[in-house]
Amino acid sequence: MVGTPFTPPPATQRSRVLPALVLLTGLAITAASWISVRQVLHREDKVRFERLKERIIDTADDRFRAPHQALHGARALVQATGTISSGRWASYVASVAPFLDHHVVGIGYAQRVPRSEIDAFDARIRESRPAFRAERNGENDELFVVTHIEPMTRNAAALGRDIGSGTTRRAAALEAMRTGAPIISRRINVIDGEGTVPGCLLFLPVYRNGAAVSTESERSQALVGWVYAALRIDALLEAVGRATDGLLDFEVYDGDKAYASTQLFDSDGSQRLDDAAWFSGRVHAAAFFDSFARPVFGRDWLFRVRTGPAFDQQSNAARAWLVFAAGTVLSLLGAGFTRTLVECKR
Repeated sequence: MVGTPFTPPPATQRSRVLPALVLLTGLAITAASWISVRQVLHREDKVRFERLKERIIDTADDRFRAPHQALHGARALVQATGTISSGRWASYVASVAPFLDHHVVGIGYAQRVPRSEIDAFDARIRESRPAFRAERNGENDELFVVTHIEPMTRNAAALGRDIGSGTTRRAAALEAMRTGAPIISRRINVIDGEGTVPGCLLFLPVYRNGAAVSTESERSQALVGWVYAALRIDALLEAVGRATDGLLDFEVYDGDKAYASTQLFDSDGSQRLDDAAWFSGRVHAAAFFDSFARPVFGRDWLFRVRTGPAFDQQSNAARAWLVFAAGTVLSLLGAGFTRTLVECKR
């Protein structure tokens, strides 16, 4: 049986098929290139986001380092001298002040005083400082009276206060006593000049010099007071936000859940609480976002971090679309050139 000889398609058919094949092939290559480039650039943006996120964590840690170190020096001073004059305390705080940022409102010392001894304690302090008056509010058996605080210009109203009269501050102070570790309080209002601002207190326990403190019971028996730092949360975390050059938005919460009552800071003031609204932005869709808890002196703070408009303006995503656009244009030009060649041979 003799086979049918191959007959090439007519020129008119070739003029339609070949340009279409060139166009489809070019578009397929363009799509594959676009996907590949987009994935690479997305990974680059993701790495940039992770680095900025790490910068937030590192900066937050740095903001706590100076007051933490200052408290250890203050505790050593109290333990070495037993009783410390207000002048010597002022000299110490002045010596460490250059290393403290504006978010540190003051460095203080609160002495543990049985309520039954508060009158005698008050009279003893007034021998050298006639204006001193110890607060006596509440019914607790022990008072935690602030006997030293500097700088006085920002903290005069705190002198003589019983920082153990409130449940939040008292709980943090007692936890520091039990553990021997620095403990930060929940959000409270701290004195700053003539008014108060949202903040927290960082406590470090002071034990009798040479006393045994290996167990919780021994630490409780040996405690004489606390050195503490009063911190402004807004000033502390605003500096953290500046570390990202405005490329990230973030919120911070006291605890591992996001509630309005536990919010410590909101970089853009959006007050978006539900995750879907915050991570999508509703106004600006976040390219990347993350939510993670960080231990902060005995507590967990929840950080929610997302990219802002400034990040996307510097994003690599546009470069992938340039590849797609260039590939599409070249595919159309190739198809048109092929059609011209085919028609010239007719």
